[in-house]
Amino acid sequence: MTPPPQTTLTPYTHGIWDRTFKTDRSLNAAKKYMGYLHEILCEQKVSELFYSNSYTGYGSEGQQFAVAINVKAEQCSTNDLDQNFLDQYPSDVVKNNLAGVNKVFIGDRLIAARPKPIPGSNNNYHSEYLLLINSTLPNQEVPPIWHLLNTDNNGCVVFYTYNSPCVKTCSTPNNCYSIIPALDMIKVHSGPKAFVFWQVWQHDNNSIKWKENIKSINDKVPLYHCDATQCTLCVNKNNRIEKKCVAQKNQN
Repeated sequence: MTPPPQTTLTPYTHGIWDRTFKTDRSLNAAKKYMGYLHEILCEQKVSELFYSNSYTGYGSEGQQFAVAINVKAEQCSTNDLDQNFLDQYPSDVVKNNLAGVNKVFIGDRLIAARPKPIPGSNNNYHSEYLLLINSTLPNQEVPPIWHLLNTDNNGCVVFYTYNSPCVKTCSTPNNCYSIIPALDMIKVHSGPKAFVFWQVWQHDNNSIKWKENIKSINDKVPLYHCDATQCTLCVNKNNRIEKKCVAQKNQN
């Protein structure tokens, strides 16, 4: 499985963005789309569907999911949401796919996943792994991110995960389930791009190894932490890591 050249990313938030990002119009559209996606999966009325007790071992009350979008390049320079995009991916369709056996939704411009139990194991395929490396779906020879990126080689791409990629599995470069090599697909994407997380994974809070892994991710794709008030670029121009990206209180 050798993916051809691909696409790029950008960040979102569930609330207000930091003023420093408002000067970058390519991020303005993406943050609005990702805010919409966060609402799809986090709105109160679907809490039982997505925050089920079956995933209490992975994320606060099982609240882990990952979503990526690729919006048209011209939409990156405006503050308006494309209603056609929103209508194309109704929340019920996305939610029903993630609640099913496969835990994955694949669209041309939107992909999403929830953790999927590994048969015969007490562990899960992590949602980032399902989107970036192997969806575990039958007859899927390339990962969902490959399809997403090649939908529009110049589009604005955002990869969002509720919890930061865990040190134990996803974010350590040489681990067997590491997502770091797969981020090269996003790195070579010619449009704007970003990797975004909502909260630091609880077991990695204040972790020295997570601090190291932040740079590994950021070396591939700009890494942002977004909360209800702002988005923060995790590695600044002086190559220093922002404290908020390393340690924080979990937000439910």
